[in-house]
Amino acid sequence: MKKLFLLIIAAFAIIPTTFATVYYWNGATFSNTSSWWTARNGTGSNPSGFNTANIFIVQGTGATTNGVGTGIFNMSLNVTATWTFAATSTLEIEGGATITATAQIVTLGAFVVNNTGTYNHNWTSGAALSNGASTDFPGALGATGRVFGATSTVNINAWANTGTSPAALPVITAPGWGNLTLNYTLPGGSINMGTTFTAVQGNFIVTAVGNSTAREFRLGGANYTLAIGGSLTVNGGFLTLMQGTGTATVNVAGDITVSSGTLEYGSSSASIANVTAAGTATSTTGTFTLSG
Repeated sequence: MKKLFLLIIAAFAIIPTTFATVYYWNGATFSNTSSWWTARNGTGSNPSGFNTANIFIVQGTGATTNGVGTGIFNMSLNVTATWTFAATSTLEIEGGATITATAQIVTLGAFVVNNTGTYNHNWTSGAALSNGASTDFPGALGATGRVFGATSTVNINAWANTGTSPAALPVITAPGWGNLTLNYTLPGGSINMGTTFTAVQGNFIVTAVGNSTAREFRLGGANYTLAIGGSLTVNGGFLTLMQGTGTATVNVAGDITVSSGTLEYGSSSASIANVTAAGTATSTTGTFTLSG
């Protein structure tokens, strides 16, 4: 019995335990592991690769989720070539820092943008006429796959190439996007989000959603609720709150402003949109369309 007990202890003693290591970018070539260090000041050790279950942080002077302390200044990283991670890796943008992607960030387990951090999505997938995919956006499905602080900013400046049936944006679970701006001009068709676009913690701005003013960013098709914690601004493009049959309940904590664009409450007589705004609703050269 004593020998058996010792064997059990020995068996448990050799089971490896793996913890994620945090690495900070030092401002050099992003895709080189020698540019990432365990200390913020560019000392310590480097990762063996990006295909490991570790946490990679672009430093900023603001909020952090997985970092220790704060950055000395706000860093800006440009992704200019395909950057592949492990499905268990985390890429984090601290407050005040920025990532601009003109190439794809692939197979990432978690994507975190802290308060006042910024992500610019400037990459389209595939050749001409491609419709893209929701997975073109960094991160994974689920509550921890894509996480945005309330005052973070995501600017979608490119999406889906020139296809006529562009893919929907990824589903972001509660508490939702931070500040979100849509300003993409390539798709030859409208994006249909269905009932999956439900929360923007900050401001929601629609500037361009396709290659002509006839392209729409469509919500609905069935009953849904959208909460916007800041203001709703349509300064170009076409936003439809209820496409088809159903009731949209849209609550805006700030103002609603339409200029040089169209805000359509409903696409037909079967569409119902109940919209409330704590602030004011104004239209200058834009259009409010009440079809429902």
